[in-house]
Amino acid sequence: MTTTTPRVRNDLKSTPAQDAGVNYVDISDPRSGGSLRMYTFEWRIAERMDGRTSYADLATWARSEFEWQPSAEDLASYAKKLHELGFIDGDLETAPISTRSGSDTTLPDSKVPSIPEATMEIESDKIIEASDEEDGIEEADERPASVEISFTPGSVEALGRTEPARVDSTPAPVSIHVESEPAPLPPVTHGEPAPQHPTSPAEVESGRRVSEPPAKRPRGKALPLVLGLLAAGGAAAYFLVIAPMMQPMQVTAAAAPAPSTVTRFYEKAAKITRSEPTTVKTETGGTVLEVAAKAGEDAKPGMVLLTLNGISPIEKQIHDVADRLKFYESKNDTVKIAEKKKIIEGLEADAAKLKITTNVGGTIAEVMTTPGATINPGDPIAKIVDARRTVEFALAPSEAAAMKVGQVVKLVGPGGATGEGKVAQVGAAEVRVEVTGEAVKPGDEVQLVKGEMPHIVRIPATSVIKSQGGADQVFVAENGEAHARPVTVAEKEGKDALVSSGLNGGEQVLITFPGELQDGQRIAVGAKQ
Repeated sequence: MTTTTPRVRNDLKSTPAQDAGVNYVDISDPRSGGSLRMYTFEWRIAERMDGRTSYADLATWARSEFEWQPSAEDLASYAKKLHELGFIDGDLETAPISTRSGSDTTLPDSKVPSIPEATMEIESDKIIEASDEEDGIEEADERPASVEISFTPGSVEALGRTEPARVDSTPAPVSIHVESEPAPLPPVTHGEPAPQHPTSPAEVESGRRVSEPPAKRPRGKALPLVLGLLAAGGAAAYFLVIAPMMQPMQVTAAAAPAPSTVTRFYEKAAKITRSEPTTVKTETGGTVLEVAAKAGEDAKPGMVLLTLNGISPIEKQIHDVADRLKFYESKNDTVKIAEKKKIIEGLEADAAKLKITTNVGGTIAEVMTTPGATINPGDPIAKIVDARRTVEFALAPSEAAAMKVGQVVKLVGPGGATGEGKVAQVGAAEVRVEVTGEAVKPGDEVQLVKGEMPHIVRIPATSVIKSQGGADQVFVAENGEAHARPVTVAEKEGKDALVSSGLNGGEQVLITFPGELQDGQRIAVGAKQ
């Protein structure tokens, strides 16, 4: 016979509770998902079963703590019942429990909740319920051992009921008689009425049942049977209350799609536009000598469109002064060199006024003068259409600040057409992009690409829950069980969660499920979506 207590599982969760002035402890089993309500004294004894303490030491502690006299054998019987409930780690080495005859043991009212007053004698195949009267008992009322018995342990008051027991604040005395060779507890039924023996007409007329007085039997200590009844009631709670809770939970699931690259966009789209034609005007008047511009040709900033009469004498003077400059440079005459350079700069400025250029690029749409025509300062000479296509996006200030002029960006237009552009201008809350290439055209509404995320599995956002540590996780269905899977959510987009790690596609991800679902719990998958 082992003398050391077993070890109660350290993953059981205990929560103090109170009902009708009575203290309880609610025990939650993370493995099964079930729970059981026990009296405080039951759990305190169970807590001290640590695999090291002996039954004898535990009995000594219980006698000093609760003011009653359990033996080591009593506590070994209680440990066996805890093992049947699944509350013990590993296997339990059991030993026969001896029953000692002697006077009744009365549990202290201040420590132990009451059990309804009854006098019982337990035999191997029946229960004899005796009347409170000592005299005038003619015949025993015998019931089969499968009769329903009313207990008050843990969370069961009567078999088949799931509400917590309600215990009177003033416990009633308990007197329980045990034979020297105790029989096993009668099997429990699930609420069927106990069969009754036929009664005689005399019994019906008398209005009472007649029974024989029970035979006098030696009395043993009450505690072994009390603990047995408590544990039996706990077992009934487990099989009648907790076991139904262990039925597969109804869930729905959907196969996770294969990973893909997801393109993320800035919030607002915009239309590509083309600039309005630019009218080039002259700053100098005169007679048109030559027109270099032709309609339909491309123009670049600085290109000469036409020249005015009078430029030839100026150009001859520039040539002559340049020759003199070379002579003085050969003589290293610094004074003369500076003088000639200044003259050349003045002549070139005069010539520039007679050469009309454009400061914009694009296509020459129209030439508005001809050779020999006289023009005045401010007269239009040509119209140039800017061939550049631009699009201006409204961004958040922080997003705009991250943009750089010259940065290459991607644009997505109708039907997924992808174009490119360069950032031409950055404002406080906007950015102007010059479109390059022909994939998107003026008038197209395009989105500015924010970035691309590889290996993304898109699942419903409702599938993602928080673990006890606060991390994101999902449940996947595997072999009829729900298994928690840690995931990384890169971003939430509408009703979807974009998972960047933790899923590889193809997993049956739970879509709807009860909030109390636990890792490893049995499930029944309904219609798959």
